[in-house]
Amino acid sequence: MPTTYVINKNLEIIFAFIDEDYTKRCEPKDILDAIKNDSK
Repeated sequence: MPTTYVINKNLEIIFAFIDEDYTKRCEPKDILDAIKNDSK
């Protein structure tokens, strides 16, 4: 099952995208937003 995780410097999962449909992928904007929100 395709999965995308964003992990911060404290080794905490700050974003996860998991979908049973292998044709769906996480939007790059969602990943970037998670990184930007964590750095605030």
